[in-house]
Amino acid sequence: MKNERFEDPAVGPSARRRFRLPEEAGFHALLAVAATCYAALRFTFNPPFDATFFQKIYDFIAPVPFGKRVLIAWLARPLVAGGLSISGAYQFWEACSAFALLLGLHRLFGQMVEKPWARLLSVGFVFVLPPIFLLRTPFPYLFPWDTPAMAFIAWALHFLLQGAWGRALVLTLFAAANRESALLIPLLFGALYVDRLPLPKLVGIGLGLAAAYLAVAGLVSLTLADNLPYYSASPFASFHKHGQWRIFINLDWLTANWRNGWVLLASMGGLPLAFLALVRQIPPPLRRFAPIAFFYFAQLVFIGNLDEARIYGEIAVILYVPVALGCRRHVVGGGDRFRLPGADNFLHPYMPILEAAAAAAIAAFLVFGYCVLKAKPLV
Repeated sequence: MKNERFEDPAVGPSARRRFRLPEEAGFHALLAVAATCYAALRFTFNPPFDATFFQKIYDFIAPVPFGKRVLIAWLARPLVAGGLSISGAYQFWEACSAFALLLGLHRLFGQMVEKPWARLLSVGFVFVLPPIFLLRTPFPYLFPWDTPAMAFIAWALHFLLQGAWGRALVLTLFAAANRESALLIPLLFGALYVDRLPLPKLVGIGLGLAAAYLAVAGLVSLTLADNLPYYSASPFASFHKHGQWRIFINLDWLTANWRNGWVLLASMGGLPLAFLALVRQIPPPLRRFAPIAFFYFAQLVFIGNLDEARIYGEIAVILYVPVALGCRRHVVGGGDRFRLPGADNFLHPYMPILEAAAAAAIAAFLVFGYCVLKAKPLV
């Protein structure tokens, strides 16, 4: 039976607006409380990398790759100049970033579903955060750019789904100063619009987003060229640790105990499994987020620590959006307003083949990288 909405005819539009204002204020207050609680938990249970690390970030002398993530250090400087401690400034921006993350998801879902569902789905992401950041892991460290990185992805998706290319470009500039994962923004644009825009426009916008990322990343690298890599002073330092290629350290951890595979899945909030379970309910363009998340995970296999759950924050945002919308469709049977700007282009009929080819190419990349590094042991 179709739900009916009953309204008092005596209550006019102005009265409804008056009722809506306290409701909106209350919801934003809820987001602020959730964000502050999350920041408090982070700074209680996640220690800094070492005793001097916050100061090194602030002074722009942290070793690479940490030293290239300069946005929060920039934003902290006015607060510190005003009398706040460096740690206090980072805590302030952690809470602001968490609020921006939840608000970005709310605006994103608000484009597709009615307001109560948008609120529910955005606040629901709070329950994905603890297994990524707050559980006891071998590397439970607090880095001030992790939560902002997720917020940038949420707002990027909001702008991309609107077709607000200029806003997405400006956002990419700031995201690139925060963390290298800003490269996901042009990839997400391509996944959404590869079959929706004329080829010249698709290439132009994609190259513009990529150029924005590369320009900021290059400028930061040139400015901080004296910051040595943390792991060693050799090239490709992030690919190895303790005399081993990092991929083999990760594989050793993954196979050391039967539980570790489940820990890995749980560290992503269980979202890969939820994505597979709801794939038929997910709009086809959002299904392409899976290859993007897979690609990001594949490069983490080579340069990250798979037992360091915090590195999956961006993957969680990318997968949560289609999973949440799929859950809503599963419960109510559709009725959302998911629409993309543009019109189907010549690639649209071939998208299932292209999506399968992308997943196969990423898997081949993993196997090829494994074989190459296996044949070239570190000495």
